[in-house]
Amino acid sequence: MIPFVGTFIHAMDRKGRTNVPAKHREIMKLANATHLILIRGFDGCLFLLPPSTWEKFQARFEREEFQSEREARYFERLMLHDADVQKPDAQGRIQINQGLRDFASLEREVLIYGANTRIELWSPRLFQEYQASGKKSSGTIEELASSYFRHRD
Repeated sequence: MIPFVGTFIHAMDRKGRTNVPAKHREIMKLANATHLILIRGFDGCLFLLPPSTWEKFQARFEREEFQSEREARYFERLMLHDADVQKPDAQGRIQINQGLRDFASLEREVLIYGANTRIELWSPRLFQEYQASGKKSSGTIEELASSYFRHRD
């Protein structure tokens, strides 16, 4: 699959509608993805997942611990609380329900971030704060690369 990349800022109307960037809609077409799954993400954002990525999430939720362990069930319920399936309309818009808008502190603008196999929806303010805190606590891109890209057998 071609990765979702790029950072975009789109307005959100009073009904919670915002555009999926044309670049991302083109990737969806190439992958024959007609809909996206919208769920709570990590670090205060929302995840907008094509079916191929959703299937990987879903497979993890179907593992035994998500049926038998209380904490795993709680995590699954947190992630899927207010989840929604969205099919972009003719103008390329999706509608973000109020519960997910509240979770991600979305107001008038949405920062749409292509994160490889998913699209992340952020409050521009929260994304800026997240980026700043990462620079302070995580190190440089070179330091992170040495931790995560080193050869592991």
